[in-house]
Order: sequence, then C-alpha cells, then structure tokens
Amino acid sequence: MDISFVLARIIGITMTILYAGAIINFKFLQRSVQTIEEQPILLYLAGFIALTLGVLVIEFHNLWVWDWRVIITVLGWLLLIDGSMGLLMPGAAQRVGRALLVRNANLAFLECILMLFVGLYLSVMGFWGL
Repeated sequence: MDISFVLARIIGITMTILYAGAIINFKFLQRSVQTIEEQPILLYLAGFIALTLGVLVIEFHNLWVWDWRVIITVLGWLLLIDGSMGLLMPGAAQRVGRALLVRNANLAFLECILMLFVGLYLSVMGFWGL
C-alpha cells in the first residue's frame, strides 16, 4: 500500500480526534497553557515528539506534488518547525502559544475547526482515496 494512504489514515484520524477534543474542551485547552508555563518540561517533551514525528513524515513522505498528498508533507514540515522551536526557543514557543490561545482565542478556535476538517479530509482520502 502506498505510504500516502497509510499516513493519511494515521494523521487524519489523529487530527480528527485531537481537534474535535480541542473544540469540545477549548476552555480546558486554554487553561493548559498555564500548566505548560508552570511545568516547562511539558513543552520540551511536546517539542521532542513533534520534531520526531516531523522528521519521520519528511523522511518517508517529502512529496511536493499538486494533489492532496502535499498536505501530509506540509504537516510534516510544520511539525519539524514547531518541534524545533519548542526545543531551541522554548520561551518564544510559550509566548506564541499564550498569544494564540489566550489573547486570540477566536482565531485559535477557528484554527481548530480548520484543522478538524483537514483531519477529516485526510481520513477520507486515506481510507477511500476519492
């Protein structure tokens, strides 16, 4: 089976559940920013996980094509950048997270909705390849 379909299934299901949970529990997500500020090791661990996943996606799926598969590649690069920022510049990563989730909550909520639809789209493409 083509790696694009496997990754679309994995990333699609994960994003769908992650962002549906973020939308349903948005106030909890906002409060978690304070937890990360109180426990900075969480940011480091999240950065490590994002960096590792980003490197894996890029290693196995660095396809710059003009179809749905480019979404997987872009998400891999975003994970790499996000993870690197969390590890190399944790203070800046905290400020960005706080600015987005607390000060610009409406924008963050819209981002969650957009990413939910991206997850659903990848799931559909991964399972049915429409």
